[in-house]
Amino acid sequence: MSIGDRWLRWVGLLIAVGLVRLASAQDLATDTRIAFVSERDGNAEIYLIRPDGSDPVNLTNHPASDTLPKWSPDGKRIAFLSKRNGTTDLFAMNADGSGVTPLASVVTDFAWSPDGTRIAYGDGKAVYLGDQPTISVVNADGSNAHPVAAGDEFAWSPDGTQLAVMSTGQRASAEPFPRLFEEAIVVSADGSEAILAYSTSFIATGHSTQPFTPIWYQDGSRVIFFTALWSGHRHYRGGRAVSVHPDGSDQVFLPELYSRPLSISPDGMRILWTLLPTQPGPNTLLLSVTDLSGTNAQRLSPASLSISDASWSPDGTHILGCISRLKSPGDVGLYLVAADGSERERLTSWDDYQPDWQPIPAVAPSMVFEGTLPAGLSIFAAPLRTDTLSGGGQTISVAEDGGVLMARHLIRLGSTVCVRLVDGHWEAVIGREGRIVFGRDFPIEAARGYVINLLSPIAITVVGTAHGTPAPASPASPSAVWAFAVAGRVEDATILPEGTRVRVRNTRLSRAVEAAIESDGSFAAALVDGDQQVTVGEGDLVVLELVARRGEIMGRTTALRVSPDDLRNASAVASVSARPERTHLLPNYPNPFNPETWIPYVLADSGEMTIRVFDTRGTLVRTLIQAVRPAGYYTDRGSAVYWNGSNDAGETVASGVYIVELCQGSSRSVRRVAIGR
Repeated sequence: MSIGDRWLRWVGLLIAVGLVRLASAQDLATDTRIAFVSERDGNAEIYLIRPDGSDPVNLTNHPASDTLPKWSPDGKRIAFLSKRNGTTDLFAMNADGSGVTPLASVVTDFAWSPDGTRIAYGDGKAVYLGDQPTISVVNADGSNAHPVAAGDEFAWSPDGTQLAVMSTGQRASAEPFPRLFEEAIVVSADGSEAILAYSTSFIATGHSTQPFTPIWYQDGSRVIFFTALWSGHRHYRGGRAVSVHPDGSDQVFLPELYSRPLSISPDGMRILWTLLPTQPGPNTLLLSVTDLSGTNAQRLSPASLSISDASWSPDGTHILGCISRLKSPGDVGLYLVAADGSERERLTSWDDYQPDWQPIPAVAPSMVFEGTLPAGLSIFAAPLRTDTLSGGGQTISVAEDGGVLMARHLIRLGSTVCVRLVDGHWEAVIGREGRIVFGRDFPIEAARGYVINLLSPIAITVVGTAHGTPAPASPASPSAVWAFAVAGRVEDATILPEGTRVRVRNTRLSRAVEAAIESDGSFAAALVDGDQQVTVGEGDLVVLELVARRGEIMGRTTALRVSPDDLRNASAVASVSARPERTHLLPNYPNPFNPETWIPYVLADSGEMTIRVFDTRGTLVRTLIQAVRPAGYYTDRGSAVYWNGSNDAGETVASGVYIVELCQGSSRSVRRVAIGR
């Protein structure tokens, strides 16, 4: 069992005793808002209004175009697209328009994960296949962006572990005409596993295909994929809707509806469609509602004529949509239509579009967790998806500080370290006086354990929605700990070869870990034992070394003796100098060689230096370099000395052993190299 699995087991075995408090959906519904795009100010801005059309507020108020607002599942943030940086990029902001945060660049569409911690987006960068865009996932704070799959349209599974992705396009074939293809996959949210759920190809000259956003059953048991076939004049010529299990089994084709799916009802039982035009000339948009099987279609009454960009109200009783100036110039604006199409209420009279109704927060029960974090080392797993975190005489509003619980919040609470396991290695931040002094901040994710260290017990109160429990560890021994972080700064780090890392090693227990050096020269490493066996004890000698890619030790080694205060903080701060201790040659590569090799070297001081080659009798064969060089590391092929196996006359020398000599001032270093012809 891996350390990560073991931590999840600990989290699952411990049950938190909390006070559950449910919010009133009826009370909250009266305070919801509708986000939408309006051009009433001369350019596309994101506005808010109440459900009755009152109190319009311009949230973005920016000269660039801001479009496609989408509420986070908890109704506290809005993600949107903006051209304020020249390209169409993804941003997020708080519900009042503050805290605008860039998340991703060159984005065409996006969707919040069900828990609101991540956003999937199509970036159009065509990393994977032909001219298909790439679907990527990014944390809600803009961190950890990573590609997942190639595709056009996508939708999160209800549990947030998978994405349904639909792709269409053309592929070359042996026939005179290219084949149109449709391909649907279900891929894990990290992109590690993908299942082909449905695929087909066919020839249709003069036509093109278009995918639509997939729709999941509310229980995640099935997903529906949609495509449309268009003629060369962009007239709808038919479509396909396929309902399958996520593993691709039990394919069921829904009836032909000549429709584009818009959204699924809040109860997960009905699909809202726009009926697409099938004939040339002006067309009036119609709305239709069916069940999940595509049957029992109900065409809404004329009150829904020309309504587009439609979506459900949170309670499923109304449909929110717009009429564009292209369809009916005198009727532009947002409209609220009864779910049966019987009524239509005009909310705005401007060219407004892309409406999105704020979710009712009460759909996720609010909970309060109260507990005590012990002094010393412990494993912390967030007991709730945190809105506020209180303890030690302070209250931290996570919802107003990025919306995601972060390591900095635990440091502010009083922890001196916060350590996580990522891809098999440990990452750490070190805190002093409530702020991070070394290491990069990271999110505290659901159902994961994090090592923290408190100087004294702290009673905490967490308000949010449930997803786990804190798992306190056994109190740490005053003379030894099972987790210990070391952080600091590398002096003159810019002279180090690319890829050099800091190795932290406990000489008594032969435990070691490496950490990357950040652009500012800082580093943070953690020695952790998932079985809570001792990693560092009082009086241990911990050595810090700079290690190049090929294993050479660079700079000057730092040694620190672990003190009782270090153990109490479960961390220590130290600096490492990148300045070379001595001038010397490093092993050449390759060796033996034929016909060429590179000879790396290190200069402790600036000044004139020479590198020469002698045979075993001491006769000078070649002067490779005689120049003034600054102190530093000359190790890669661009800076190391090159020898092609010839002498000063340009003649190829014989096979055998040769002596390379580096001289600078009073320093001299020699190494043997071998030529094998």
